Amino acid sequence: MEHFETLPLTEFDIATCGTYFQMIKAYLPYTSGEQQKMFALFIRLAELMQTLEFYKNMPCPSPLARAHHDAEHIVNDIKRFCPKKDCEIFNMMSNFNNMNEIFNIYNAMNSEPQAPDKSSDMLKNFLSPKQQQMYEQYSRMLNNNPGSKGGI
Repeated sequence: MEHFETLPLTEFDIATCGTYFQMIKAYLPYTSGEQQKMFALFIRLAELMQTLEFYKNMPCPSPLARAHHDAEHIVNDIKRFCPKKDCEIFNMMSNFNNMNEIFNIYNAMNSEPQAPDKSSDMLKNFLSPKQQQMYEQYSRMLNNNPGSKGGI
């Protein structure tokens, strides 16, 4: 059987089903096919019933509610439950968002009169070497674009 990364249980799973179903699920591969089918259906049905019961008697506000709804907190929370290879997508989105913020800062700094390239040098000090390399690539691409107005 293929080896999977061990991922933590979500707060939803813990709140609605507890952890004891995990023991039964861990036991499933050691049972016959017929027993697996019976246990699997029992587990899913019991999880559904407990989830319905949880929401039926849930206090307001929900114990699962979070105070932070900004994208960074949400993504960081979700990343804890992703396999490492899938986290790369979130990291790429985060890097893109950071680069966008950096470009906005850069544009704001360039709207004020300053010596040429002084603002870009100052901006580069905030970047990691990998981000600096990416910034240089974007700068070269934008400076070589015939439709651009003198680059960034």
